[in-house]
Amino acid sequence: MEKQITAKKNQAIPIFLVIIIVFLIIAVLLQNRHINRLENELSIYAVAEKEQSGSNAEINRTGSDSDNISPEKNRSTETDNDCQDRINKLESRIADMQEWQDYLEATMKKEESAKIEVDDKFRERQKLSISSFFKSFLEENNLSTNKKSEFIDLIIERQLELKNANSKIADQEEFQKERENIEADYDIQLSNLLSEDQYTAYQEYGETGQDRNFIGTINSRILSGDNQLNKQQVKDLVAGFYKIRQAVEDSMGIREIKSKGNSRSKEDRLKKLEADKKTLNEYSEAAKEIMTDSQMKEFNEYINLQKSAMKMEENRLSQMPENTD
Repeated sequence: MEKQITAKKNQAIPIFLVIIIVFLIIAVLLQNRHINRLENELSIYAVAEKEQSGSNAEINRTGSDSDNISPEKNRSTETDNDCQDRINKLESRIADMQEWQDYLEATMKKEESAKIEVDDKFRERQKLSISSFFKSFLEENNLSTNKKSEFIDLIIERQLELKNANSKIADQEEFQKERENIEADYDIQLSNLLSEDQYTAYQEYGETGQDRNFIGTINSRILSGDNQLNKQQVKDLVAGFYKIRQAVEDSMGIREIKSKGNSRSKEDRLKKLEADKKTLNEYSEAAKEIMTDSQMKEFNEYINLQKSAMKMEENRLSQMPENTD
Protein backbone atom coordinates (compact mmCIF):
# COMPACT_ATOMS: atom_id res chain seq x y z
CA MET A 1 0.00 0.00 0.00
CA GLU A 2 2.70 2.37 0.99
CA LYS A 3 4.46 1.54 -2.26
CA GLN A 4 1.37 2.46 -4.17
CA ILE A 5 1.09 5.78 -2.33
CA THR A 6 4.77 6.50 -2.92
CA ALA A 7 4.41 5.69 -6.58
CA LYS A 8 1.45 8.06 -6.97
CA LYS A 9 3.40 10.87 -5.27
CA ASN A 10 6.28 10.28 -7.64
CA GLN A 11 3.93 10.53 -10.63
CA ALA A 12 2.38 13.79 -9.28
CA ILE A 13 5.74 15.62 -9.06
CA PRO A 14 6.44 15.72 -12.85
CA ILE A 15 2.88 16.93 -13.53
CA PHE A 16 3.34 19.73 -10.97
CA LEU A 17 6.61 20.69 -12.51
CA VAL A 18 5.08 20.80 -15.96
CA ILE A 19 2.29 23.05 -14.66
CA ILE A 20 4.81 25.37 -13.04
CA ILE A 21 6.91 25.50 -16.25
CA VAL A 22 3.83 26.25 -18.35
CA PHE A 23 2.83 29.00 -15.88
CA LEU A 24 6.29 30.49 -16.07
CA ILE A 25 6.24 30.39 -19.88
CA ILE A 26 2.85 32.12 -19.89
CA ALA A 27 4.16 34.71 -17.41
CA VAL A 28 7.21 35.34 -19.59
CA LEU A 29 5.07 35.75 -22.67
CA LEU A 30 2.78 38.16 -20.90
CA GLN A 31 5.77 40.11 -19.61
CA ASN A 32 7.22 40.32 -23.11
CA ARG A 33 3.97 41.63 -24.48
CA HIS A 34 3.86 44.26 -21.75
CA ILE A 35 7.42 45.26 -22.49
CA ASN A 36 6.68 45.52 -26.22
CA ARG A 37 3.62 47.65 -25.52
CA LEU A 38 5.68 49.95 -23.32
CA GLU A 39 8.33 50.22 -26.00
CA ASN A 40 5.71 51.12 -28.62
CA GLU A 41 4.24 53.73 -26.34
CA LEU A 42 7.69 55.18 -25.72
CA SER A 43 8.38 55.27 -29.46
CA ILE A 44 5.08 57.05 -30.15
CA TYR A 45 5.82 59.50 -27.35
CA ALA A 46 9.29 60.17 -28.77
CA VAL A 47 7.87 60.85 -32.23
CA ALA A 48 5.26 63.15 -30.75
CA GLU A 49 7.94 64.97 -28.77
CA LYS A 50 10.06 65.38 -31.92
CA GLU A 51 7.12 66.76 -33.89
CA GLN A 52 6.25 69.11 -31.05
CA SER A 53 9.88 70.27 -30.87
CA GLY A 54 9.90 70.95 -34.61
CA SER A 55 6.68 72.89 -34.32
CA ASN A 56 8.08 74.97 -31.47
CA ALA A 57 11.26 75.63 -33.47
CA GLU A 58 9.19 76.86 -36.40
CA ILE A 59 7.22 79.09 -34.06
CA ASN A 60 10.48 80.42 -32.65
CA ARG A 61 11.82 81.17 -36.16
CA THR A 62 8.72 83.15 -37.03
CA GLY A 63 8.98 85.14 -33.83
CA SER A 64 5.66 83.98 -32.35
CA ASP A 65 7.23 82.56 -29.21
CA SER A 66 10.32 84.69 -28.54
CA ASP A 67 10.61 83.48 -24.95
CA ASN A 68 11.55 79.99 -26.12
CA ILE A 69 14.48 81.24 -28.39
CA SER A 70 17.73 79.73 -27.19
CA PRO A 71 20.89 81.82 -26.50
CA GLU A 72 22.56 80.12 -29.45
CA LYS A 73 19.72 81.27 -31.69
CA ASN A 74 20.07 84.82 -30.36
CA ARG A 75 23.79 84.81 -31.06
CA SER A 76 23.16 83.51 -34.58
CA THR A 77 20.58 86.21 -35.25
CA GLU A 78 22.91 88.91 -33.91
CA THR A 79 25.75 87.64 -36.08
CA ASP A 80 23.55 87.73 -39.17
CA ASN A 81 22.51 91.31 -38.38
CA ASP A 82 26.15 92.35 -37.89
CA CYS A 83 27.08 90.80 -41.23
CA GLN A 84 24.23 92.59 -42.94
CA ASP A 85 25.32 95.87 -41.37
CA ARG A 86 28.88 95.34 -42.62
CA ILE A 87 27.57 94.46 -46.07
CA ASN A 88 25.43 97.62 -46.09
CA LYS A 89 28.42 99.73 -45.02
CA LEU A 90 30.66 98.16 -47.66
CA GLU A 91 28.03 98.73 -50.33
CA SER A 92 27.76 102.35 -49.19
CA ARG A 93 31.55 102.79 -49.35
CA ILE A 94 31.67 101.14 -52.77
CA ALA A 95 28.93 103.50 -53.96
CA ASP A 96 30.88 106.48 -52.58
CA MET A 97 34.09 105.26 -54.23
CA GLN A 98 32.28 104.78 -57.53
CA GLU A 99 30.83 108.28 -57.26
CA TRP A 100 34.32 109.68 -56.56
CA GLN A 101 35.79 107.70 -59.45
CA ASP A 102 33.07 109.00 -61.77
CA TYR A 103 33.83 112.54 -60.58
CA LEU A 104 37.57 112.10 -61.21
CA GLU A 105 36.97 110.63 -64.65
CA ALA A 106 34.60 113.48 -65.52
CA THR A 107 37.15 116.04 -64.26
CA MET A 108 39.96 114.39 -66.23
CA LYS A 109 37.82 114.39 -69.36
CA LYS A 110 37.08 118.08 -68.88
CA GLU A 111 40.76 118.86 -68.34
CA GLU A 112 41.75 116.77 -71.34
CA SER A 113 39.08 118.48 -73.43
CA ALA A 114 40.28 121.89 -72.24
CA LYS A 115 43.90 120.92 -72.98
CA ILE A 116 42.96 119.77 -76.48
CA GLU A 117 41.12 123.05 -77.04
CA VAL A 118 44.13 125.06 -75.83
CA ASP A 119 46.48 122.97 -77.98
CA ASP A 120 44.24 123.45 -81.01
CA LYS A 121 44.25 127.23 -80.50
CA PHE A 122 48.02 127.12 -80.05
CA ARG A 123 48.35 125.21 -83.33
CA GLU A 124 46.19 127.75 -85.15
CA ARG A 125 48.30 130.66 -83.90
CA GLN A 126 51.55 128.85 -84.57
CA LYS A 127 50.50 127.92 -88.10
CA LEU A 128 50.09 131.57 -89.02
CA SER A 129 53.30 132.58 -87.27
CA ILE A 130 55.41 129.74 -88.69
CA SER A 131 54.03 130.16 -92.20
CA SER A 132 55.02 133.81 -92.06
CA PHE A 133 58.40 133.09 -90.44
CA PHE A 134 59.38 130.40 -92.97
CA LYS A 135 57.77 132.10 -95.95
CA SER A 136 61.07 132.93 -97.64
CA PHE A 137 62.54 129.51 -96.92
CA LEU A 138 59.51 127.73 -98.40
CA GLU A 139 59.57 129.93 -101.50
CA GLU A 140 63.33 129.74 -102.07
CA ASN A 141 63.63 125.96 -101.66
CA ASN A 142 60.76 124.88 -103.90
CA LEU A 143 58.98 122.58 -101.43
CA SER A 144 55.93 120.75 -102.77
CA THR A 145 52.51 121.49 -101.29
CA ASN A 146 52.54 118.25 -99.30
CA LYS A 147 56.07 118.85 -98.02
CA LYS A 148 55.18 122.41 -97.03
CA SER A 149 52.22 121.11 -95.01
CA GLU A 150 54.27 118.35 -93.36
CA PHE A 151 57.11 120.76 -92.64
CA ILE A 152 54.82 123.28 -90.92
CA ASP A 153 53.08 120.51 -88.93
CA LEU A 154 56.43 119.22 -87.63
CA ILE A 155 57.52 122.69 -86.56
CA ILE A 156 54.19 123.24 -84.78
CA GLU A 157 54.35 119.89 -82.98
CA ARG A 158 57.91 120.66 -81.88
CA GLN A 159 56.81 124.02 -80.47
CA LEU A 160 53.86 122.38 -78.71
CA GLU A 161 56.08 119.75 -77.07
CA LEU A 162 58.52 122.43 -75.94
CA LYS A 163 55.65 124.47 -74.52
CA ASN A 164 54.25 121.51 -72.57
CA ALA A 165 57.69 120.50 -71.31
CA ASN A 166 58.33 124.04 -70.09
CA SER A 167 55.05 124.04 -68.14
CA LYS A 168 55.78 120.66 -66.52
CA ILE A 169 59.50 120.92 -65.73
CA ALA A 170 60.40 123.54 -63.13
CA ASP A 171 64.13 122.85 -62.98
CA GLN A 172 65.85 124.89 -65.69
CA GLU A 173 68.73 122.47 -66.18
CA GLU A 174 66.36 119.52 -66.52
CA PHE A 175 64.20 121.47 -68.98
CA GLN A 176 67.27 122.36 -71.05
CA LYS A 177 68.11 118.65 -71.39
CA GLU A 178 64.54 117.83 -72.37
CA ARG A 179 64.55 120.68 -74.85
CA GLU A 180 67.70 119.33 -76.50
CA ASN A 181 66.12 115.86 -76.72
CA ILE A 182 62.92 117.21 -78.30
CA GLU A 183 64.79 119.36 -80.82
CA ALA A 184 67.14 116.48 -81.73
CA ASP A 185 64.16 114.19 -82.34
CA TYR A 186 62.43 116.70 -84.62
CA ASP A 187 65.68 117.50 -86.43
CA ILE A 188 65.85 113.83 -87.43
CA GLN A 189 62.26 113.93 -88.70
CA LEU A 190 62.93 117.14 -90.65
CA SER A 191 66.12 115.73 -92.18
CA ASN A 192 64.11 112.71 -93.36
CA LEU A 193 61.45 114.98 -94.86
CA LEU A 194 63.77 117.42 -96.66
CA SER A 195 66.48 116.81 -99.18
CA GLU A 196 70.09 117.35 -98.08
CA ASP A 197 70.27 120.82 -99.66
CA GLN A 198 66.88 121.78 -98.26
CA TYR A 199 67.85 120.63 -94.77
CA THR A 200 71.11 122.62 -94.88
CA ALA A 201 69.15 125.69 -95.99
CA TYR A 202 66.67 125.08 -93.15
CA GLN A 203 69.48 124.98 -90.56
CA GLU A 204 70.97 128.22 -91.86
CA TYR A 205 67.52 129.76 -91.97
CA GLY A 206 66.92 128.79 -88.34
CA GLU A 207 70.25 130.18 -87.18
CA THR A 208 69.50 133.56 -88.76
CA GLY A 209 65.96 133.68 -87.35
CA GLN A 210 66.77 136.37 -84.79
CA ASP A 211 68.37 138.52 -87.48
CA ARG A 212 65.49 138.09 -89.94
CA ASN A 213 63.00 139.02 -87.21
CA PHE A 214 64.99 142.16 -86.52
CA ILE A 215 65.13 143.12 -90.21
CA GLY A 216 61.45 142.24 -90.65
CA THR A 217 60.47 144.54 -87.77
CA ILE A 218 62.46 147.40 -89.28
CA ASN A 219 61.03 146.84 -92.76
CA SER A 220 57.40 146.62 -91.63
CA ARG A 221 57.30 149.15 -88.79
CA ILE A 222 60.19 151.60 -89.23
CA LEU A 223 60.68 152.00 -92.95
CA SER A 224 57.72 153.15 -94.97
CA GLY A 225 56.73 153.73 -98.58
CA ASP A 226 59.64 153.84 -100.99
CA ASN A 227 62.05 153.35 -98.11
CA GLN A 228 61.08 149.72 -97.59
CA LEU A 229 63.80 147.13 -98.24
CA ASN A 230 63.73 144.94 -101.32
CA LYS A 231 64.35 141.18 -101.20
CA GLN A 232 68.04 141.46 -102.03
CA GLN A 233 68.61 144.08 -99.34
CA VAL A 234 66.82 141.87 -96.79
CA LYS A 235 68.94 138.89 -97.78
CA ASP A 236 72.21 140.85 -97.57
CA LEU A 237 71.30 142.49 -94.26
CA VAL A 238 70.30 139.19 -92.68
CA ALA A 239 73.59 137.55 -93.71
CA GLY A 240 75.65 140.57 -92.50
CA PHE A 241 73.81 141.00 -89.19
CA TYR A 242 74.05 137.24 -88.47
CA LYS A 243 77.85 137.33 -88.79
CA ILE A 244 78.08 140.43 -86.58
CA ARG A 245 75.85 138.94 -83.85
CA GLN A 246 77.72 135.63 -83.83
CA ALA A 247 81.10 137.38 -83.56
CA VAL A 248 79.97 139.63 -80.68
CA GLU A 249 78.37 136.74 -78.75
CA ASP A 250 81.48 134.61 -79.15
CA SER A 251 83.86 137.37 -78.06
CA MET A 252 81.80 138.41 -74.99
CA GLY A 253 80.75 134.97 -73.74
CA ILE A 254 77.06 135.51 -74.44
CA ARG A 255 76.58 131.94 -75.64
CA GLU A 256 77.48 130.68 -72.16
CA ILE A 257 74.95 133.06 -70.60
CA LYS A 258 72.25 131.94 -73.03
CA SER A 259 72.98 128.30 -72.23
CA LYS A 260 71.86 129.01 -68.65
CA GLY A 261 68.38 129.89 -69.87
CA ASN A 262 66.69 133.02 -68.57
CA SER A 263 69.46 134.06 -66.21
CA ARG A 264 68.38 136.83 -63.82
CA SER A 265 71.76 137.57 -62.31
CA LYS A 266 72.82 141.22 -62.39
CA GLU A 267 76.22 140.44 -63.94
CA ASP A 268 74.76 138.37 -66.79
CA ARG A 269 72.07 140.93 -67.60
CA LEU A 270 74.57 143.81 -67.70
CA LYS A 271 76.88 141.81 -69.95
CA LYS A 272 74.01 141.07 -72.36
CA LEU A 273 73.10 144.77 -72.49
CA GLU A 274 76.68 145.66 -73.28
CA ALA A 275 76.78 143.05 -76.06
CA ASP A 276 73.45 144.29 -77.51
CA LYS A 277 74.74 147.88 -77.66
CA LYS A 278 77.91 146.78 -79.40
CA THR A 279 75.87 144.72 -81.87
CA LEU A 280 73.62 147.68 -82.74
CA ASN A 281 76.65 149.92 -83.34
CA GLU A 282 78.13 147.37 -85.73
CA TYR A 283 74.75 146.95 -87.45
CA SER A 284 74.79 150.65 -88.29
CA GLU A 285 78.22 150.39 -89.86
CA ALA A 286 77.31 147.28 -91.90
CA ALA A 287 73.97 148.73 -93.07
CA LYS A 288 75.70 151.72 -94.71
CA GLU A 289 76.92 149.43 -97.49
CA ILE A 290 73.39 148.07 -98.16
CA MET A 291 70.77 150.74 -97.34
CA THR A 292 70.06 154.00 -99.09
CA ASP A 293 70.64 157.29 -97.28
CA SER A 294 66.92 157.79 -96.57
CA GLN A 295 66.67 154.23 -95.26
CA MET A 296 69.74 154.75 -93.10
CA LYS A 297 68.25 157.92 -91.57
CA GLU A 298 65.13 156.06 -90.34
CA PHE A 299 67.18 153.02 -89.36
CA ASN A 300 69.61 155.04 -87.22
CA GLU A 301 66.74 156.84 -85.48
CA TYR A 302 65.39 153.44 -84.47
CA ILE A 303 68.85 152.24 -83.37
CA ASN A 304 69.33 155.34 -81.20
CA LEU A 305 65.96 154.79 -79.51
CA GLN A 306 66.95 151.20 -78.75
CA LYS A 307 70.28 152.25 -77.30
CA SER A 308 68.58 154.90 -75.11
CA ALA A 309 66.25 152.24 -73.68
CA MET A 310 69.26 150.00 -73.03
CA LYS A 311 71.05 152.81 -71.23
CA MET A 312 68.10 153.34 -68.89
CA GLU A 313 67.95 149.61 -68.14
CA GLU A 314 71.69 149.58 -67.51
CA ASN A 315 71.37 152.42 -64.97
CA ARG A 316 68.51 150.61 -63.22
CA LEU A 317 70.48 147.36 -62.97
CA SER A 318 73.58 149.18 -61.71
CA GLN A 319 71.62 150.43 -58.69
CA MET A 320 70.43 146.93 -57.75
CA PRO A 321 72.20 144.91 -54.99
CA GLU A 322 75.09 142.77 -56.18
CA ASN A 323 73.49 139.47 -55.09
CA THR A 324 70.16 140.08 -56.86
CA ASP A 325 69.19 137.13 -59.09
